[in-house]
Amino acid sequence: MMKTLLFAELPRIFQVASGLAYNRLPLFFIHKKRLLFGLFFLTLPGLAHSQSLSVSMTYPAFRSSFITGTPVNIQATATAPAGETVAKVEFFLATFATGPKTTTKLGEDLTAPFSYTWTIPAGQISYNELSVKVTSSSGATAVQGGTGYIRVDVYPPDHNGGKKYYVQASASAGNTAGTLVAPFNTIQKAVDVATPGDSIFVMAGTYTNTGTGDVATIRRTGTADHWIAFTNYQNDRPKLSFSGWQGFNLVPGSAYISIQGFEIEGNNKNVTLAEAQQQPGACEGPNPTATGSALAKFNGNGISISGRTGGNLRPHHIVIANNSVHDCGGGGISAIESDYITIENNTVYNTSWYTIFGTSGISILNSWNYDTNSGVPRTIIRNNRCYDNRLFIKWNNNGLCKITDGNGIILDNNNDRFGANPLGAYTGQFLLENNVAYRNGGRGINLNYSNNVTLLNNTCYQNAASPEIESDFTMRYADNTRFYNNIFYGRPDKPLTLVVNSLNLQQNNNLSFGGSEPSYFTGGLNKTGVDPQFIDPAGGNFQLAGSSPAINAGSSIPGQYAIKDRLGINRPQGSGVDMGAYELQGAPLSFSQQPASDSAVCVGADVRVSVSVDGAVQTYQWYKDGTALTGLTSANTATLTLPAVRADQQGSYYVVVTGFNSLTSTAFNLTVNAAPSVALTASGTISCTTPTVTLTAASGSDVTYSFSNGVTQIGTGNTATVSQAGSYSVVVTSAEGCTASASVDVSGIPATPDAPDVSSVSATQGGENVTLTVSNCPGTVNWNGTDGSSSLVVSTSAVGEFVYSAICKVGVCVSPVTSLTVSVKAYPATLSVLSRDGDNNQPTNNVIRPYLKLNNEGTTSVSYGDITIRYWLTVEDFAPLTNLSVYWAQLGSNQVRMRYVPLSQPRQGALGYIEYSFDASAGTLSPGSNSGEIQTGIGKQNWTNVSEADDYSFASTTGYTKNDRITIYKNGVLVGGFEPVPIDPVIALNVYSENKNGSPTTNQIRTYLKLSNTGNLPVDYSQLTVRYWFSAEGASPMVYNLDYAEIGSGNVRSRFVRENRAGTDTYLELSFPSTLGQLNPLSSTGVIQQRINKSDWSNFNESNDYSYKPAGALAENPNVTAYLNGVLVYGQEPGPVGARVGVESNGLRVALLGNPIRGDAVELDVSGAEGQSLRIELTDIRGQLTAKHQVGQAGAVEHIRLPVNRTTAGVLLLRVSTITESQLLKVVKP
Repeated sequence: MMKTLLFAELPRIFQVASGLAYNRLPLFFIHKKRLLFGLFFLTLPGLAHSQSLSVSMTYPAFRSSFITGTPVNIQATATAPAGETVAKVEFFLATFATGPKTTTKLGEDLTAPFSYTWTIPAGQISYNELSVKVTSSSGATAVQGGTGYIRVDVYPPDHNGGKKYYVQASASAGNTAGTLVAPFNTIQKAVDVATPGDSIFVMAGTYTNTGTGDVATIRRTGTADHWIAFTNYQNDRPKLSFSGWQGFNLVPGSAYISIQGFEIEGNNKNVTLAEAQQQPGACEGPNPTATGSALAKFNGNGISISGRTGGNLRPHHIVIANNSVHDCGGGGISAIESDYITIENNTVYNTSWYTIFGTSGISILNSWNYDTNSGVPRTIIRNNRCYDNRLFIKWNNNGLCKITDGNGIILDNNNDRFGANPLGAYTGQFLLENNVAYRNGGRGINLNYSNNVTLLNNTCYQNAASPEIESDFTMRYADNTRFYNNIFYGRPDKPLTLVVNSLNLQQNNNLSFGGSEPSYFTGGLNKTGVDPQFIDPAGGNFQLAGSSPAINAGSSIPGQYAIKDRLGINRPQGSGVDMGAYELQGAPLSFSQQPASDSAVCVGADVRVSVSVDGAVQTYQWYKDGTALTGLTSANTATLTLPAVRADQQGSYYVVVTGFNSLTSTAFNLTVNAAPSVALTASGTISCTTPTVTLTAASGSDVTYSFSNGVTQIGTGNTATVSQAGSYSVVVTSAEGCTASASVDVSGIPATPDAPDVSSVSATQGGENVTLTVSNCPGTVNWNGTDGSSSLVVSTSAVGEFVYSAICKVGVCVSPVTSLTVSVKAYPATLSVLSRDGDNNQPTNNVIRPYLKLNNEGTTSVSYGDITIRYWLTVEDFAPLTNLSVYWAQLGSNQVRMRYVPLSQPRQGALGYIEYSFDASAGTLSPGSNSGEIQTGIGKQNWTNVSEADDYSFASTTGYTKNDRITIYKNGVLVGGFEPVPIDPVIALNVYSENKNGSPTTNQIRTYLKLSNTGNLPVDYSQLTVRYWFSAEGASPMVYNLDYAEIGSGNVRSRFVRENRAGTDTYLELSFPSTLGQLNPLSSTGVIQQRINKSDWSNFNESNDYSYKPAGALAENPNVTAYLNGVLVYGQEPGPVGARVGVESNGLRVALLGNPIRGDAVELDVSGAEGQSLRIELTDIRGQLTAKHQVGQAGAVEHIRLPVNRTTAGVLLLRVSTITESQLLKVVKP
């Protein structure tokens, strides 16, 4: 019969064949799954099986890489059908060097095991395909299945890729670049493209395996000068979480590889001990011999380095550093058939729990001789922490089920005693230093069949936790071993040390404590039976207490101690070297504050990054991107300062601190963002035609613009407008917050045009139309409020005097007004009036004396009874015109009647007229004659003075002169003279005050008031109120005293109202009864003499009263307010408490009605801009326009309301501007 045996069974066969009584299998069982999955078969005579013709390449694996000049032993297995044999296996190489794919036969092998050694020639291209073909004894052929080839990559010895690849677990699976922007999503993808000199940076995230496979299988090679580095990105801690055979698996072909900065977690959390005891191959389960059916989920290893079947391409020059490997069912970190292995600064715990094989935390098995260098350590295990690694499943070792391993660290089968190492004796040295092993189920350190080992400053504490394990430290068949400065702390119920058949040993300055039997390490300067006094061994702190006997007790002979301890502290610190892994002769340095992890600043900013260190510091040295900073004083201090940082100073910074020990800080990653580009230009200069100039900032992407005060930004963009000359600036801010500014000067000023040059004219009714022409206006002429051309045609169809106003408008500039009259006379004139001033030009006394003659210029007689005459006038300080007298008339005084008629529509120079009419008995006025002199007088009821100068019909002549402003009517139809033109009705009030107190501190407020109607319409007294605002300064009731009023004391009513306003808390309100009638135009109430006192007669301080004015003559006071039907028509109310009132300039006045804003709008009154264009703009604090309002021609008071319902809370800026003045106020929106 023929039987095929799995290669994993060979050790047992070899042991039986050699007759050795060997009670434990070599630890290559750690990688038994590689044998299973590699499908290497050994056919022994007498064992039968059935098979077909097939061939498979077993080495190298897909995507292996090699260096030119390397001899690569290509290996294959082949089978033939029953009755046939394998005649040969051929090996082929396919390349694409010269275009299409070309395949070259490399060679063939006629006998098993089939192999061919291909020495890669210099110049070989990087991409190569290897394939195999089998031929049977019958001539049948077969090729390898699957892709049909194995891809291998080839590089020259001096290749230096120098690339940085990035991996991020959450990245898209479609990413193929492996860049920082588009990282790979698996570590394997980065592995498969790595070349000598490349670095693979793995970002935070969890990386898992597929099925029972590895998270990452590495079969790539670097070179001695250009390693391939797999490391964590910046401060990230990437995690490999696997349920397959390995986390990292380094197989033949891997060389010059470093792996550091990873957390590697096995599958322990997903299985239970009970489940593990039932797995195939478990001694406790139903199938204890089924080790060939081992399951990955119970037997996975954290990091595996295996050179089996690798020949001369076994792994070498591998560094495993700064990793955390834990909770693996199988081993933690293992190296099999490999050389130049460094395992340092790793933490390995909770491994080997559920495996059916003999694994440990860190293990070195069957070391291979890459070269013959025996002068330096080629395998280094240092600064590692190994704890709680333990076998819970018995290992079926040649039918003997037993707990054998679960060691912290083991060197196994590395010499050739009894053929322990199938590769022959390893000639390199082993160095184990500064390792801490505690609470492991197996030994803390186990040296088994391994020579040339040096152990320096290791600490082992209460290992051998498994009952079956016999001692904390074990050494079997290990020659030429050196022990110095180690501490062994054993369990009380077991021997501390076990040394068997080991030759040429040297040991001194070791400390042993505990154990049931005497320690091997006795005599000389060894210490036995003394407690090393660890600070907190239960908590994993094995530093020495200050009174420890291990302090200064170690060997200080060079080569017999580790020059630095686990914390990086230089040895020795005191008078001698301390025993164990920690040198604690002094206080170690520690960071109490690490640098910030990162910062993004702008070019030119001052950057400071600091650390705080506890302990005595000797030196600081800051590094950028791994290079020490020089020429910068702060680079040797705790705070690195980079003043006015430059773009080339972007990078990763850290500091190395030395003192009792050496510390390296975490990285501070500095990003330096460039300032945005900026330039500011103006579209021109300010003039009447270009009242606003556009400012344009150079545009950019992802930037914002902030313009200076006085600028109206257009939206949030890079343009803005200004309306005044000056220097303006813009600040441009990038998305990263970097700023740059630019400024520009804007010149020019709008010049007011000259008043239109046009004069009054006269015309005859029915004649040619009159053309008014303005010749000196370079812009638009506005006639009576309507824009037009420079000429205006006036019709002469109607008789009268027509008043026109002309304004020259150039852009936004407006000239002074030119007023002119077009007088159209009837043709032919039939009746006219001759008049003279019978008062001999005394226009301000109490009588108006018009002396008249009615003249008939026609050809027919006119009946006096059909004629009326109108004398147009105004009446100041109105009283009824009841004193109307005809002093003498040639017709007879009784023939002439007079009456006053008020106008409902005010006219130019007239609020009414005196109408003269004649009795029919006066007869007729003959053609060419006149009525003779009619002497009349006009007086008010109270005989107070009048002012005739502004009366339309007044003429100051002393002799009779024709007066066309006295109009004549026949049967109510105008037949002579020109009526005054109607004018717009105006309601306007003024308040005058006179302070009678000499001092503001007094117990009475004695301010007299007078209300005047300065408009041209009468107003009802009952609709009028007046408010005097003051501070009551206390709670005492107010008392009002009216001493005298011209309109009668009974016609003045008063009340006090409490209301908190800016500068006041009370106002006095005066009102009037309806029986008083109307306050006529150009009239007043007369002075109202009054006093205000408190009921307790305590003093007022009038100086802070809103309506107060110092003592002086009666004068206008806008801080006393007047109302018509409750609507403010005069003055400015005090604002609410906290309101701001715009500072008064010579003209422009702004009053905020509520600050902070009440409701959803800003309300304000603007005065002092009458007749001018007015612009109001509301912006946020950054200059962004929120609301605006424009008035073409402002009135005396403009009430403005700007909505703010869509504006966020905060400070707003209100700008009110005319062409010549501007005010800026801050407004608060709560």
